[in-house]
Amino acid sequence: MIESVLTSGVIIIGLSSWLGKVWANRILEKDKLKYTSEIEWIKSKYIQELEKYKVQTEKSVFVHKLQYEKEFGIYIEIWEAVFDLNIKTQQLRPILDYVSPNPEERKIENQKRHEAYGVSYNHFSILINKFSPFYPEEIYDALINLRNTFSKEGISFRICVIEDVVPTDYKKLEASLKKIKEQIEEISKKIRNRTEEMRVLKD
Repeated sequence: MIESVLTSGVIIIGLSSWLGKVWANRILEKDKLKYTSEIEWIKSKYIQELEKYKVQTEKSVFVHKLQYEKEFGIYIEIWEAVFDLNIKTQQLRPILDYVSPNPEERKIENQKRHEAYGVSYNHFSILINKFSPFYPEEIYDALINLRNTFSKEGISFRICVIEDVVPTDYKKLEASLKKIKEQIEEISKKIRNRTEEMRVLKD
């Protein structure tokens, strides 16, 4: 009787020990899967960050501080000229405009507007060419295209208003001003991208 009880106790203890190991192994396996999953997720995020940094680095242009300051200064100077020329161009034939009933006064006013436009246009053109070796060709080409559009508008004003050869086509005028706005926005984006790409080298 006592031996039977002892034997049963040994079996129960052995079974309990076996079940304990089974559950322990299951828990360990579950934890292992959990931690493996978390490690893989962290690894994936880390790789993504590395790839993102790699792409940013590949796009970066490393320059010395002096070059960065010089190029940035050029963009400021050119952009001021763009802003001024855009205003002078819009003032040639503004949407809301006072027109003197006196032909001579109208002629004088139109000549003043065209002269102001011409001064601004020439200043802008000089800056583009003066600094052309010091900024990317992509931005230079965009500025040249903008200058050509400004030029066409100035020529149109002279032919239609000052010389009065043909009447103003207001649909073409509207399209021209819209194109100028789009070109300015395009250049702004190119300059912004360029300055963001530049990385200053530390001495």
